[in-house]
Amino acid sequence: MDINKIEPLEDVVNINWRIINHCNYDCEYCPSDYHDKTYIIKNTDHYINVILPLIKKIKTNTDKPIHLFIDGGEPTRLNGLKEVCKQIKALDPSTKITIASNGSQSIKYYKDLAQHVDNYTFSMHFHLIKIKPFVKKVVELSRILGKDVVCCQIMAEIDYFNECKKVAAFFEKYGIWFNILSINYENLDSETLGKNILYDKEYRDFIDSYMKSDSVKHDMLVDGVATSSSAFKNMTRKQGDVYGYRPGLFKGWRCHATSDLYCIDRDIIYGSTCGIVKYGHAHKDDFQIVDSVICDGRACNCSTSLRVKKYKTNLPVSSF
Repeated sequence: MDINKIEPLEDVVNINWRIINHCNYDCEYCPSDYHDKTYIIKNTDHYINVILPLIKKIKTNTDKPIHLFIDGGEPTRLNGLKEVCKQIKALDPSTKITIASNGSQSIKYYKDLAQHVDNYTFSMHFHLIKIKPFVKKVVELSRILGKDVVCCQIMAEIDYFNECKKVAAFFEKYGIWFNILSINYENLDSETLGKNILYDKEYRDFIDSYMKSDSVKHDMLVDGVATSSSAFKNMTRKQGDVYGYRPGLFKGWRCHATSDLYCIDRDIIYGSTCGIVKYGHAHKDDFQIVDSVICDGRACNCSTSLRVKKYKTNLPVSSF
C-alpha cells in the first residue's frame, strides 16, 4: 500500500474485550475459539474484576476517553453482562461501551441493557438467521434507541450475494447505520479453511463500492483522507479474489496500539489485538505500559487496530 500515515478521527484509548468464548451460533467461517463449547462462564464478579483494574490503570496513564468494545463469543450469553456494564459506568460514566452481538436476544433485552450501554454492533450471519425478523429487529432498535446507537455489520457471505445486496439497499434507503464486511474464509480452525472459497468480481466490486458510500461512518484518516475502518479493512484484506489476513503491510512502521488499544482475551491483556505486547493477567495491574513499538510485520486484522495511530518511521517531523 502506498500510504504513509494513519490516525483515528477520535483520539481515544480502545479496549477490545472478548468477554467470553461461548456462542450460541456456530458460524462456519469463524475460528473455533470464538464458539468454544468447552468454555465455562464464570460468575459476574470475575468479569468485573477483570475490567475495572485496567480502566483504572488507563485513567492514571492518560486523560484520553476510553472506548470499550465487548464481544465474544456472544457476550449476551453472560447473564451478568448488565451488571458488568453498570459497574463500569459507575467507575467512569464517560467510558463508551459498545456491545457486539449476533442479535439473537429480544428487543426487550437490548432496550434494558441500553441503560448502561452506548452502542450496539449487530453482526448479520445469513446462514444462521431468518432475514426479515432480524432486519425488523435492527430497524426497531434503531428507531427506539437512535440511529447513531445501532450499527449492523452485514457479513458478505459467499452464497448470499443477492441477500447481501438487498439488505444493504434497504438499510441505505432508510438510513440505517451499517457496514459490509468481507469474510476471511481461511481463518485458522474454521470449517471453511482450505476449501478455496473465492469471491467473483461482481461481489468484490459490490464490497468495494461501500468504501465511499455515505452509509458508512468515517472514523480514521489515511494520509489525511477520512474513511471507514471497516471499509479500509476490506481493502487491506483483499488479495485478488479472496480476503485474508495480510502480514507485512505495516512492517517497520511506528505503531501506538500498545498504549491506545488493549485487548483482553481469556483474561490476558495484550497491547493491540495482534498481541505484539503481552501485559499479563488482568487481575494484576503492575505492568508498565509501552507507548509504541515498531511493527514486526504481523497481520493487522481488526478495524480498531487498523485505525490506531501508526506511521512510516522515515516521515519528516513536519508531518506531525
